[in-house]
Amino acid sequence: MKKTTILLFLVLLVFTLAGCQDENDLPGDLPQFTFQLVNSESVLLVDKDISFDPEVEKTTVEWIEAVVPLDYDVYDIGVLVNGIDGHYPKEYGASYNYFYSLYVDGEESWTGLGDVVLADGLEIKFVETSTLSDFDQTVDQFIYDFIASDALDSYINAEQMNHLVLAAIHQLNTRHYLELDLTPYYLYDDLALTAKPLAEQTIGELIRYGVYAGVEGLDLTNYQTHLLSLDLPGNPYSLSTYLEALTLSGKQNEAAVQTLIDTTINDSDLLGMILSATYGYSDLDDFLDDAKSYIQNNSGVNGMKFMNSYSSESTATIIMGLIAHGLNPEDETFQTDGVGLIEALMSFKEGNGFKSRLTDENADFNFATPQAFAALVQYKIARDIWGFPPTHLFAFN
Repeated sequence: MKKTTILLFLVLLVFTLAGCQDENDLPGDLPQFTFQLVNSESVLLVDKDISFDPEVEKTTVEWIEAVVPLDYDVYDIGVLVNGIDGHYPKEYGASYNYFYSLYVDGEESWTGLGDVVLADGLEIKFVETSTLSDFDQTVDQFIYDFIASDALDSYINAEQMNHLVLAAIHQLNTRHYLELDLTPYYLYDDLALTAKPLAEQTIGELIRYGVYAGVEGLDLTNYQTHLLSLDLPGNPYSLSTYLEALTLSGKQNEAAVQTLIDTTINDSDLLGMILSATYGYSDLDDFLDDAKSYIQNNSGVNGMKFMNSYSSESTATIIMGLIAHGLNPEDETFQTDGVGLIEALMSFKEGNGFKSRLTDENADFNFATPQAFAALVQYKIARDIWGFPPTHLFAFN
C-alpha cells in the first residue's frame, strides 16, 4: 500500500511539473530563431530567442505564440498580424497610416508570417512602418504633441473655451484617434455661455454655444429653432458664421448661401469663411472656380496673403474652407513652386505654437495657434479617408 502511494505521488508530481513548464521550455540543444518588434521610433519593444523542434508539426505562428502573444487574422493570402505582445501600430482602429512590416534576416518579406520557414539562427522582425510621407508624419506629430502638452489647458477650461480647438478634439475622439476625457478640462454646466439665454447671444456666441452643446451631445432643436427665427445678418462675415451655426444644428439655408457666393471677395479671410459656410451645398462650381483663381493670385510659398503680408490665420482659414469642399490644399492647384498650403502653414510653426506673421519673434497663442491646429486636424481627418471627402469640424452628425 505504501509503495502504491509513493508511485502515485511521483506520477502526480511529474504531471504537475509538466503543467507548470512554459510551452517553449524545450531542450537547450534545439535550434532557435530570434523574434523582435521595433516601433516607428526604432525602440526595441520585443526581443525573444525562441526554440523550435523541426520534428514537431507546428506552424511558425504557433511556435511564436507559445512565447509571445499575437493578435492576428488569417486570410486566404496568409496571416495578417495586428498586434504583438499587447503592442499595436499607431492609430490602430482609427486609420491605416501605420502597420507592421515583416523582415526576415534583415530583408523585407513579401510573404506572410505563416509562410516563413524556420531555421536555426533565423531573425524574424516586425517593424512599425507608415504609409504617410515624412511631411505628413510631421503634421500628425505636431497634432499629438500639442494635445499632450499643457497648451490644451489654455483653450479648453471653465473660464474660456476655444470652439475650434474643442471641435477638433471632439472629431479626433469620435474617430477613435484619441480617447481623451474632456471632463477634467471643463464642466459644461459651469460655462458662463451655456447659462445665457439664446435670445441674448450674439452670432459669435451662438456658434460657440452650438459647438459646446454639440460636443456634449445635447438636443439642439431649440437652438435650431432660434437660428431660423433670426433675420439674416447683412454682414458677410456674420452671415458666414450664421450658416456655420446652422451646420451645427443640421439645417441649411439656400438663400443665405446665394447671398454669400454673390459677395465680392476682397480678402482671404472672408473667402475662407464663405467656403466653410457653404459646406454641404451643391451647384457651387462657378464659385469654387473663382475661389481657386483668387487663392492662386493671392498665395505664395508662405501661404495666403492678408494686407500684403503672409498670414498663418488667413492660410488656416483658406485651408479649412477648401477641405469643407473636399479640395486638398496640398494639391498642385494650390501649390507655389511645389509648396502646398499645408506645408506653407507649417512654415509658421514656432515651438508648440504658430506665429501670425513670419517676421514675428514669438508664437501667437491667442489666434494663430488655435486656427492652425484646427486646420491641421481637419486636413488629417480628410487625408486619412479615401478620396479626401468634404470634411467640416462642425459636422458632428
